[in-house]
Amino acid sequence: MNKFGSNLLIYLDILSLTLTVLSLIYYWHYIKEEKVLLPIVTLVISQFLLIGLSHILYLQKQNNHWVFHINANSSFFLISLFFTNYLPNRIYIKFLQICLPILYVLLLQNTIFKFNSIGFASYSFFIVLLCLIYYLSILKKPLIPNIVEDATFWFVTALFIYYTCSFVIFVSYEALSNKGIKVGYLWRVHNVFVFLYSITMIYAFSKFVKNESSNNTNN
Repeated sequence: MNKFGSNLLIYLDILSLTLTVLSLIYYWHYIKEEKVLLPIVTLVISQFLLIGLSHILYLQKQNNHWVFHINANSSFFLISLFFTNYLPNRIYIKFLQICLPILYVLLLQNTIFKFNSIGFASYSFFIVLLCLIYYLSILKKPLIPNIVEDATFWFVTALFIYYTCSFVIFVSYEALSNKGIKVGYLWRVHNVFVFLYSITMIYAFSKFVKNESSNNTNN
């Protein structure tokens, strides 16, 4: 791979998130009053800022692991908040009762200045689990005639795409690294999935705006 292609993959995550933030700006007039989207909007903006900061620290050859810890914690909180609108309370409370103690123990056992493969994989696993619970709820009780026209489905699918990939990468990263295997390529794969995540998020925002415009027209 040439130098341009290699650099593109290194910075593909922040470039992709920049596109997502630009789409937010473009659709802001339509979504600014939608409280149900607040966790997702905040998620996209915080990821953009934190990943951008991590790149700045990387270029300055400073430790950026603490930024990834903040990103993982804030993302988990915001995504959990987003799902409160779409999962039955009983299931959601049970989910929190199981996952929060596990994450808390992992948090206490590790410093924020060191990459923790199991910790990051756990965050991803629980988010993927939330997505699967949402998909199962759709299969049990369809709420709309055509699910692919529902913006929420695409928001959840964006999360599912990214965090499934993240789980595989995070759970294997430390083991491969300890064996002396070069793991730089894993982050390039990771960034490709950030791109897919961002494109799906943009599509979800466009669906939301389209559906809201259609509803307003019918009313």
